[in-house]
Amino acid sequence: MSKLTDAVEAKLAADGTSVTAAAKSVGLSLPSFRAVMKGKSTPNARGLKKYATLLGISDEEAMALVGGEGGKVKRGRKAGTAKAKKGKPGRKAGAKRGPKPGRKAGAKRGPKPGRKAGGTVAGVVAHCNDLGIVVDQSHASDDVFDQMLELSRAPIICSHSGCRAVFDHPRNLDDGRIKRLAAAGSTIQINSYNEYLVAVPPNPERQ
Repeated sequence: MSKLTDAVEAKLAADGTSVTAAAKSVGLSLPSFRAVMKGKSTPNARGLKKYATLLGISDEEAMALVGGEGGKVKRGRKAGTAKAKKGKPGRKAGAKRGPKPGRKAGAKRGPKPGRKAGGTVAGVVAHCNDLGIVVDQSHASDDVFDQMLELSRAPIICSHSGCRAVFDHPRNLDDGRIKRLAAAGSTIQINSYNEYLVAVPPNPERQ
């Protein structure tokens, strides 16, 4: 268990407050709160503010409780698939890629009524969060980006994306989304592949 969960447990015991009441008092979802308390998930930057409020401490102090050294929020392990087993480092979970020029985006939304959220964005993100897997948005559609950032309980990453302001490619991110990514404590790494930076002649082998 982390120092954060130790501090929260001590606070609940001292106040005689239930887990349900504590989560509700600061606007945390009960499943997310329980996952953090069991050490199965790490709160993102927005969630940490709520834990700071619960404990009556500063955001920086709450971040230090989670990150330990340097007060940084711990990131989950990378894994190559949402079904990856725990303890498999060096992989990451992504989503369906955005469209190539002239093609329609095919990313799925949330589950239809009566269906399980298995291969949907919501289902994949929740499963990754539960396993401590970093969610990678690179090349997914703008709609999927918005869903990932809203749904994820931990910071997401864009491991190889570009800036749409530099080159208008549908797989690059616009400035507004890049700023929202940073505000959520997440990270973007720039893709140096030429087709995402400048206009290049069509390559028949890639059509």
